[in-house]
Amino acid sequence: SEFLFEELGVAAEQLSALERLTRVEILSVVRALEAHEADMNLEGCRDIASWLCLRLGLSRATACQIEQVAKATAVLPAILAAFKNGALSWDKLVLVCAFADVETDEQFAEEGPSMTIRQLTSLARKAQTVSDEDTKDIFENRYVKFSVSRDGLSGRVNAFLPIEYLVTVRKQIESVGYSAGQTENGSYTPSQQLYADALMEICSTQLAQESKSHSRQVVTNADIEILREVGLAEIDYEGVINPETLRRILCSASIELAITDGSKTIGSGRATRLFPPKVLRAMMERDKGCRWPGCQRRRWLDGHHVREWDAGGHSNEDNGVMLW
Repeated sequence: SEFLFEELGVAAEQLSALERLTRVEILSVVRALEAHEADMNLEGCRDIASWLCLRLGLSRATACQIEQVAKATAVLPAILAAFKNGALSWDKLVLVCAFADVETDEQFAEEGPSMTIRQLTSLARKAQTVSDEDTKDIFENRYVKFSVSRDGLSGRVNAFLPIEYLVTVRKQIESVGYSAGQTENGSYTPSQQLYADALMEICSTQLAQESKSHSRQVVTNADIEILREVGLAEIDYEGVINPETLRRILCSASIELAITDGSKTIGSGRATRLFPPKVLRAMMERDKGCRWPGCQRRRWLDGHHVREWDAGGHSNEDNGVMLW
């Protein structure tokens, strides 16, 4: 009922106030622990954060956060009072304590409550001290790893990147992904799936542009039975795909198809994205963009076969159409 809802709101506010008072007392206790370093060492704790982990069962990150806020608020009475009276939330207090000092204590006690978490996060990041050694370590430890599932049907990409790499990669993927628009039924594809599609599009487009290099081609090995839609094909010696998936990717990526009969290769197709640059330019001039009904895209297009290439279709202007 509406009355019950109002009661819940009041209860939440009262409990929140009680939580803040409890946190204030915890901060006071943590500050007092600085005078008991020897006692903490006797319990096997090398610092206050370790002691908090031991006594309260906290994670190291949470314990360090409480310790840092306790030390900061020792000289920030106005900000601590703003937290105590509910003007500042705990999340905002943590961020403000990362950059406020004695001179700006009253300023951010007044301005902090009206600032957003994003604004405070930005100020906290700018206040960080980052050494050349820190950035060097991050750069030297950058990586991208690929793993294929045991059944060969899927895989994972795991990466650790310097922030400039991360932002560049994300911007490019978002740019391509967000240009997708609505699906055929008028719905929108979830962003994470759009990003996966965008990454595939970026990489396949690059492969197609550099398809003269054999080492940069994706090779699909398939038994002759695959032409009769029977069995599976092996893609780049990494995983397996079914006939329907093979048909789809042969029309949308730089894929070389090798047909085998047993252990003997009996046929090898050229990279399927065969439209020469001159033909692609002519098709683009003719089509003026993506030919799919309702699609307005003019970027990231490629030539697709009207009659499928694996069904004997030629890679010329008459059998080609520009699609996203």
